[in-house]
Amino acid sequence: MVLLSIPLRMPRQNGSYVTRVVAIEQLSQLLFQRTRASEDGRVAITHPSFQSSKPKHELLREGLRTTRQRMYCASVGFACQLGLRINSCEMRYALVLTIFAAAAVAMSHQLSSPLLGSGHGVDHVGIAVRDLAAAKNIYQQLGFLVDPGGKLPDGKKDLIVNFADDTYLELITVYDRQKASKAEGSAWVARWLERHEGSAFLGLDVSSAAQTAEQLRGIRVDIAGPTRETANSLPGIGEPAPGWWMVRLKEQPPGGRIFFIEWEPWKDFVAQHPSLLPHTEHPNGARKLLAAWMSVRDLDAAAKAYEQLGFSPQPPVPAKALGAMARLIPAGTGYIILLAPADKDGVVATSLADRGEGVMGISVAVDDMPRIRSLLAQRLHQHFSEYSGVLGRSFLVPPKYTKGAWIEFVK
Repeated sequence: MVLLSIPLRMPRQNGSYVTRVVAIEQLSQLLFQRTRASEDGRVAITHPSFQSSKPKHELLREGLRTTRQRMYCASVGFACQLGLRINSCEMRYALVLTIFAAAAVAMSHQLSSPLLGSGHGVDHVGIAVRDLAAAKNIYQQLGFLVDPGGKLPDGKKDLIVNFADDTYLELITVYDRQKASKAEGSAWVARWLERHEGSAFLGLDVSSAAQTAEQLRGIRVDIAGPTRETANSLPGIGEPAPGWWMVRLKEQPPGGRIFFIEWEPWKDFVAQHPSLLPHTEHPNGARKLLAAWMSVRDLDAAAKAYEQLGFSPQPPVPAKALGAMARLIPAGTGYIILLAPADKDGVVATSLADRGEGVMGISVAVDDMPRIRSLLAQRLHQHFSEYSGVLGRSFLVPPKYTKGAWIEFVK
């Protein structure tokens, strides 16, 4: 295994700096393994460096509730391990910023499956709907900007909710069932829409569809692709689009309807056509598709299936708001979250009874929680309660407001 290392310029007590060359793996271990989840879902640090003579409240507040606090404390523990003394808030925050940047690299390139290459992993979730115009109105009501999509040769058409980091939500429907019946992916969407609406599939961004396909065949996974796909009708565009590459799994892991996608040269094409550039400044402050939820019956069996694809599921944690146990799977810059029912009357148990295993919802990162809660209270005449979720402070919007998808907004 190739070990990635980076130089960290880290502050000393006297105001000078010292440089340490640190393996990315070491950073990721400190940031993701030096914590534990208590029975009530709160997070506490277990790093031995916190056994110090300094007042404990300066280093650790029992029951940490936010990811930012978790990163902060892990960073302080890391500095202690390197023999650095940090006695001021300014020095601590300088340290946190340095390590947080390194952690992002670690999470993207070391904890994710090698199938992704340097791709950003969690790319988009498809929300299948019967009436695309009605879905557009609903998502605008939720505070999203909805961009035009296009018509696909396989009988589907879509609208797009774009985010600044290139992740997005795809509102999708079938406009020609005859065309859709001739393509496996579209035929599945058409059949699914006969019974349901809502979150239906997950696309994972990869740097090379050809390399992903080669790796999958190397571990004896039955796939289709890479295949070249494109839109045959784009708003305001008279020339044919170059398209993108896709790799599909013929046998899906539990809870999954996933595929792998390489966007080149599509992204270059979009950059050359201003009418296709995305709008990402959403009135609700949404900035990123953070996670896709997979409802499963057997949490450990599902995690094992993803391990066989090269992913690294984290240990189980309670997801009390959903009445479930969860296992987070880092996938590039986002997560796949496996959810198995712990409460027979909970959200996940209800979803499994209604729709079976599958993509049941999403987590969307927002910058300002009071802002979006106020907006939704005004527009939906409904107040949504915050809770401590597996990804941080959150609130949940149920499927009746979203065309069938559970949407969790996360600070």
